[in-house]
Amino acid sequence: MDIEKLVNSKVYTFFDWLWRIFVLNILTMVTSLGIITAFPSIVSCFQSIKDCKEGSDESIFKVYFRNFGAYFKKTVGMGIIIIVVTLILVYGVIFYTDLLKAMVEEGPDVYTDAQMAFPTIGKYIVFFLIFVLGLIVNQLPIIYSYFNFRFFDNFKFALYTTFKFIGKGLMEILCWGLSVVVFILLTPAWFFIGISGPLFLIYSISRPIYWYLANSKDVVNHDKNIEEKEKGLWN
Repeated sequence: MDIEKLVNSKVYTFFDWLWRIFVLNILTMVTSLGIITAFPSIVSCFQSIKDCKEGSDESIFKVYFRNFGAYFKKTVGMGIIIIVVTLILVYGVIFYTDLLKAMVEEGPDVYTDAQMAFPTIGKYIVFFLIFVLGLIVNQLPIIYSYFNFRFFDNFKFALYTTFKFIGKGLMEILCWGLSVVVFILLTPAWFFIGISGPLFLIYSISRPIYWYLANSKDVVNHDKNIEEKEKGLWN
């Protein structure tokens, strides 16, 4: 049997990637149990997919834990901010929902139509903000993987790419939508591919744009300036 031909076959590549996605999914879920470690885990998973797609032949365990160690300190603060903002927005939905319910129960004799419209509008605004936050947060793992920005520059660049490439962003959100569908219909399968699977698809969708952006002259110079400043602080 020609081993080299077998290893390079599409069937072998498919099952090799299926194994990697499974392992990455389990590792990401395990390292996310600390809650504040969830975002660093997702970034590490995305970076591991990127490393493997770009030719790394190291053990997927070694690749993941190396990335987790490298990105934890850089991303844990952003993860905490995301959690806090998400909790505030969820509280906003609950607040407006309860307020609207209480106003409906008291009846139209107590509140005017304009007053009844206030919590309804407020709830839809919060839903919109949650959607926008999801679009922005989805870009952050990609940005951390491709660039070396300052802490809040990551968020600003995510805001830029979210609206600049809104079509791609919506396609990436659909990947997470598929993950939700799998969780509802095939829950056991979700534990195999529910996180790493969408991230693999997101990498494939985002790569052309982010590869171009990462190799643009302005961004390369920006990253070099940051690296030089960081070296100056340590020297």
